[in-house]
Amino acid sequence: MNSQKSTPDIQELVEKICIQGCTITRQYIENLINFEKDNTQSLPTLLNETNHAQQKEILDELINIMAVYDNKDCDEN
Repeated sequence: MNSQKSTPDIQELVEKICIQGCTITRQYIENLINFEKDNTQSLPTLLNETNHAQQKEILDELINIMAVYDNKDCDEN
């Protein structure tokens, strides 16, 4: 049996974030940007097992997804 930690599935993490709604997704984007600038910031628990490259990939994916909404309010109901 392989005892190494499995690599987080980026797409699965992105989906877990987005399913929480636009407000939470925007908070993740802001948090990732702040973490990228200042590594003393803490990451949300969901992203604790990710490395820098994965965090960048998640950030880019979230930004692309949220660009669809172009500063419009999301229907979170």
